[in-house]
Amino acid sequence: MSFRSTAGLSNDRIVKLLASLSFLAGAATALRGVDNIYTDSARQREHDSYIHQQTERNTRYFNNADSYPKVTFAPLPQPSSVNYSHELAPGPQVHMETREEHFAAALKLGQRGNAAALREAATCYYGGYGVGQNKAEAYALYCQAAAKDGESAMYAASLVSNGDGVPQDREQGIAWLRQGAKLGDATCRQQLDIVLPSDAQADSAADKGDYTPMKFLMMDLLAGSHGRPKDETKALGYMERMADAGVRYGTMYLADAYRHGDGVPKDLAKAEKYYAQAEAEGEEEAAYWRASVANEATPTHPRDAAAAEERLAHAQAVYDKHPTPHGATLLGVLANARKDFAAARTWLQRAVDGGDMDYEGMLGILQWYGMGGPVEDAAGLKHVSAGADRGDSQANFTLGLAYEQGWHGLKQDYARATQLFEVAAAGGELKAQTRLAWNYYSGVGTPVSYEKALHWAELAAASDEGTALYVLGLCYTHGSGVPTDTVKGLHYMEAAAEHGESDAYAPLALVYFAGQVVPKNYDKAARWSKLAAEAGESKSMYMVGMFYQFGGYGGVPKDYAKCLEWMEKAAALGDDQAMRKLALYYQKSDVVPPDAAKSLEWMKKAAAAGNDQAKEAMAAGFTGN
Repeated sequence: MSFRSTAGLSNDRIVKLLASLSFLAGAATALRGVDNIYTDSARQREHDSYIHQQTERNTRYFNNADSYPKVTFAPLPQPSSVNYSHELAPGPQVHMETREEHFAAALKLGQRGNAAALREAATCYYGGYGVGQNKAEAYALYCQAAAKDGESAMYAASLVSNGDGVPQDREQGIAWLRQGAKLGDATCRQQLDIVLPSDAQADSAADKGDYTPMKFLMMDLLAGSHGRPKDETKALGYMERMADAGVRYGTMYLADAYRHGDGVPKDLAKAEKYYAQAEAEGEEEAAYWRASVANEATPTHPRDAAAAEERLAHAQAVYDKHPTPHGATLLGVLANARKDFAAARTWLQRAVDGGDMDYEGMLGILQWYGMGGPVEDAAGLKHVSAGADRGDSQANFTLGLAYEQGWHGLKQDYARATQLFEVAAAGGELKAQTRLAWNYYSGVGTPVSYEKALHWAELAAASDEGTALYVLGLCYTHGSGVPTDTVKGLHYMEAAAEHGESDAYAPLALVYFAGQVVPKNYDKAARWSKLAAEAGESKSMYMVGMFYQFGGYGGVPKDYAKCLEWMEKAAALGDDQAMRKLALYYQKSDVVPPDAAKSLEWMKKAAAAGNDQAKEAMAAGFTGN
């Protein structure tokens, strides 16, 4: 489902555009308040599917703690045998300190600047030694001690890299390893060689059967991170090497590459092959992705309904054998892709209840829109908000819409909506990028900013989003934020129209009819005017009526009945030119039999609507005869 802003059904936006073109200058009006309509084009659905698949991949391999090869730091934090009570109060040692005394003394010494003691207090928190276990507090103390103590930096890296008690953050983990290495900690240096290996180090380790450095190198090549340029081809080579060696992590990545067409031509058959191999190598999660692949189709790989059902049954059997919250998430995502929203809600709720929050935002969206069950505003708000807080782009966009429109019991808040759209757009959400492009161009809920409108429009236009292309057309046609370039503006307008942006139809029709800026082309003028008329644009209805009146233009035959039909439709929407034309038809024409009363009635309406020629006619005593 797609949701975007448009200004009415074209008229006011088109008038503003046309008024900027000298050869079509006319009565311009101010932009009308923005209405909101749903669109559901095949292109948008295709993009949504792509974003959905990429989100699956990113969630599994970039944001999920289970995705990274676990970095084993040896030894794990263990309390020391140092008597900190004695160090705290030097003198004859009269008793062995209790665990509680050990922790309290270490913490007190640490707060006085003793980094080793602070590390000890952190370790007590980590293991629940003399104090309630609190890994988040342990991490905080390790970070504090790491300013002076390399071993503390090592433990801080361990916790944050593996998401042990704190949110996983590989970048921060690497930063702590570098800090520890700087302080001379040998383990930190060794771990850096693993997580940031050179090509030679990765190859050497793999020759000895250790593929962990290669895994990290492959991830950096895919992301273009840590000083390495993005190189999907090289990364693919490492995936293939690991797959050949039976390293399921590499096999899964290779399957993903063929499924999404990342660095290789998209090939669902090969994706299925490598997912099957990964499952045979012990990667249960591959069963879910095999089911997902079976549900997809390409021109060279048609969907096999029987195989899809078989794979789904197999994935559910895997879950039944080893039920996990993440497995429930994957079944929920698969059900959503199959448009079985009731099953999607059930599975995703089970996943969230079990602690897997990767797709909590999706659950909230299903609840908000009553997909697969009743509308649940309170539960939907809870889950969409939680998903947005964790960076889910779709959740941020959906929550932004709710604030923009004042839906689901939320108070309308344009500033908050814009913030959420910005987060979603930065995360690659096409609908958010498009929304921002239009809102910043037209000043919907935010001050006009042509610079920001251009930024977001250019990003979304790269995905051939019609409204974004239209905004670019407006910017270049008006000279908004860029030098005026009418030819370039019309190029974007036509691209927008080709991708379903109905507001671009009318200006294109008039431009091709007038033959200025571009050569006259009645075929295109007829095509775009008919599309604009069918979309409800009154000026184009008038033009279509004229095409049918005279016939022969753009392949449109002479048809007086259709001429009258479109003129009446245009007049009903308030088009003063159509009203005047109807008055002339009823006065004397081949379109309809003469009818002086109707002719006078339409001329009066045209004059009242502001048509200057109609006013002059009435002032001269027009009677309809």
